[in-house]
Amino acid sequence: MRSLFFAAVVILGVASVGEAQIADGERIVEIWTCTLNDGYSMDDVEDISERWGALVRSSGAPDVQSFRLTHLVGTMRGHEPAEDVTRSFLFVDSFPDVRSWVAARQAENTSEGQEVMADFTQANTCSTNALYRSRQSN
Repeated sequence: MRSLFFAAVVILGVASVGEAQIADGERIVEIWTCTLNDGYSMDDVEDISERWGALVRSSGAPDVQSFRLTHLVGTMRGHEPAEDVTRSFLFVDSFPDVRSWVAARQAENTSEGQEVMADFTQANTCSTNALYRSRQSN
């Protein structure tokens, strides 16, 4: 599901993202809202994320920064029961430019990338996704 959504975003969204001006000091940030599937832990997701990071870094996105955000205080949607909060997390990937973001999507469509994405699909379910433009404050 995640890679099908990626393909749709790449096809439909790259033109509009590519036209947007990314200023010096800005980065593209992709955020996924996800939940662990039964039988999997954040350690499993971390292992898969390391494989994903190595893949995209070697495929034209060397400056990708990738994070998994897990629950500390509060809720993400504001209405989850406590047991759902502990299984919810965010993927946050930061890219220096559109080219790097596209390189990551293309890497996911290789045979190795398909294996990594299949492992993600088994370990977690991601329900929402968005791209943002970010600028770091000094």
